[in-house]
Amino acid sequence: MSGRLDHITDWVALAKGARFRVAKVASACGLSPRQLERCFQAQHHAAPHHWLRELRMRLAVELIRDQTPIKVVAIDLGYKDPAHFTQDFRHYFGVCPSRFNPHPPGAILQTQPVAS
Repeated sequence: MSGRLDHITDWVALAKGARFRVAKVASACGLSPRQLERCFQAQHHAAPHHWLRELRMRLAVELIRDQTPIKVVAIDLGYKDPAHFTQDFRHYFGVCPSRFNPHPPGAILQTQPVAS
């Protein structure tokens, strides 16, 4: 069944076009959300909603690194309001986006989630 996703070559563009919503990604793939979950898991070894969240956070770091305003980052990443984005970012990285330093002195950027 995972072969049903082989035709997709640009997952990032698909995710952005679907506003990072699993149901919209599934629809774009011609699948139900549950079918997408099974196929995506088989092909990428991750649940689509986890992958979409990680992608959002990686893109958020890139935008913050470019000094994009938090409100713009939130809108670009499909959040309905900056407060929800800030909450997700803080939960993922352990620090709010306005205090996030993508270039700490002498450190390598780590874009992994904090342990829950």
